[in-house]
Amino acid sequence: MEKYIWPSEDVLKSHGVKDPQGQAIKHSKHVLALAVTTDGRYLETGGFDRHVHLWDVRTHEHIQNMCS
Repeated sequence: MEKYIWPSEDVLKSHGVKDPQGQAIKHSKHVLALAVTTDGRYLETGGFDRHVHLWDVRTHEHIQNMCS
């Protein structure tokens, strides 16, 4: 199973996140979209790798990878 890591601070800032926390070790270098659930618990990222990644905002844990 491939391990995914929380997006980098630069990627989060480039998409308008005001005070990102956490560091990336491995993630698509070309994140095109970010979305946060209305309750603020989950983050979805999408990029050139044609995958959508679902993250837990509190723990920065990668929950699921969905192919498009």
